Amino acid sequence: MADPPAEVPPEGEVGTVAVPAASAPVAAKVTETPWLVSLWSRIKEHKIVQWTVAYAAFAFVTLHAATLVSDALEWPHVIVRALTLILMLGLPMAPILAWYHGVRALKRVSVPELILIVLLLVIASVLLWRSPHPTSRQARTEAGNPVVTEPAKAESPAPIFNPPAHSIAVLPVVNMSGDAKQDYFSDGISEELLNSLSRLNDLEVVARTSSFAFKGQNVDVSTIAHKLNVGAILEGSVRRAGNTVRITVQLINAVSGFHMWSQTYDRNLTDVLKVQTEVATSVAQQLEVKLVAHEAEKLEVGGTRNQEAYDAYLRGAQRAYSAGQVTDHRAALSEYDRAIALDPDYAAAYAGRAIALLWIGAYIVKLDLREQLHEDAITAARRAVTLAPEFGEAHWALAAATLNGGLPDFAGAAREYDRALA
Repeated sequence: MADPPAEVPPEGEVGTVAVPAASAPVAAKVTETPWLVSLWSRIKEHKIVQWTVAYAAFAFVTLHAATLVSDALEWPHVIVRALTLILMLGLPMAPILAWYHGVRALKRVSVPELILIVLLLVIASVLLWRSPHPTSRQARTEAGNPVVTEPAKAESPAPIFNPPAHSIAVLPVVNMSGDAKQDYFSDGISEELLNSLSRLNDLEVVARTSSFAFKGQNVDVSTIAHKLNVGAILEGSVRRAGNTVRITVQLINAVSGFHMWSQTYDRNLTDVLKVQTEVATSVAQQLEVKLVAHEAEKLEVGGTRNQEAYDAYLRGAQRAYSAGQVTDHRAALSEYDRAIALDPDYAAAYAGRAIALLWIGAYIVKLDLREQLHEDAITAARRAVTLAPEFGEAHWALAAATLNGGLPDFAGAAREYDRALA
């Protein structure tokens, strides 16, 4: 008996039989996937995080390296600032480029897109560069006090300039001879004037190093006086022609700015020491410094009347003060020796000779030669003290020689330093 025929499904329901029952839930699951998960998967696929972190690390290292190089080479701060802005602007561009190039050959950046990126960078750079930049102090104040505003304080009056009454600075005498080779003479005159004034017990004289720092500078007297804290300024000029010297000096009240005294001396070179004494005496009188008899006598102590010896001494002093190597000290020693040969009783030349020998010995490696130079320095310093017991520079030279030997005599050096100060 034949099997009964199978039932034919009605027309229009054929598609429902071909689709399995389990396929409907799968399709629903794919359709319901959250968009955030899809976005994160694309971010990981394009390696945007890796690109951004790598760029941040590169920017950090580059900025620190540029800062170190800028400090070492003293570059303008604008270079570091510009580099910082460029690196900051590049940070948002890193993920954008990663989106195009994170997956190899997924999509290439077109020319219009590159032009747009460049334009955006330029516009942002100009805006950041033109934006106001408050100082660090203002920024800290605004951060610490965002709401409370303190009333403006009245500016405190400038402190009154009140230097010591008997204080003075001797500025370098200007060389008016028209010959730069005569600078040694003008500097020497300045040094001798300074030494003469420093021998007055009631007068405070600024050290040579401080006053000579203004040599060749166009600085007004008031500024110099405030920096050195002195009540008076002594300045001048010297013009030398052969054995004739014209010295012009003027004393200025540093507080008021007015001239207190001025004088011009036309003398022979042999009378320069007398000029120095006259200038020191006049300055003491103008500053109302008590000038006793024995101090007036000390103004010329240690000097010479031999014009050639005096000229050699000034040359040696100039080489000694500008010395930068052993050859300079040897040249100074040669000039001091020439001054002593011209005047064997020149105490200042002996003191200078002692100091020059000590400096030369500092460059010598051989112990026996160094000891010989030290012995010669002590001999020269003692000769200076013998010739002029009241000459402070002689006692200073002997103290230095006593202290810088192979076996330093600290007690002896202290006594000589005390004597020099006295």
